[in-house]
Amino acid sequence: MNFDYHYTWAKLLRACEVVEGKAHSGPAVPVPSICSTRRVLVEGAGIPEVNGEYVNSGMGVNGRVFTRRVRDEVFFIRKLYSGHQLFWYLSRNAQRVNAQQLYWANVPFMENSTEDGYPPRSDWGAFQDEHLPAPSTRVS
Repeated sequence: MNFDYHYTWAKLLRACEVVEGKAHSGPAVPVPSICSTRRVLVEGAGIPEVNGEYVNSGMGVNGRVFTRRVRDEVFFIRKLYSGHQLFWYLSRNAQRVNAQQLYWANVPFMENSTEDGYPPRSDWGAFQDEHLPAPSTRVS
């Protein structure tokens, strides 16, 4: 099988550009389906920078990863294991060594989920009291 790694890399790069809203210039490259164009809106968090629109920036081991950039900081929403339990986490600068977990939520049952593969609408908790109130989310 002849597999073109450069073409695949170009498709992933273009998908990230589309998700980040960058204008298209140059030859057309199809966008792969791993990134959803649906966005997660975070509202009501005690940390103002957390509130806003998160884009599906890729797939992690446990599902979709949503990101929001604010100045020099990056906020992530993703599922991670804590022991044997899977949780949603909203983190600041999660790719750095000094990542800070801000909010958490249980991986929901269907009645509390926005839909499969997206964070729960409610029932978020804060890791520290000064980060309260905890946010709510919705898919747009």
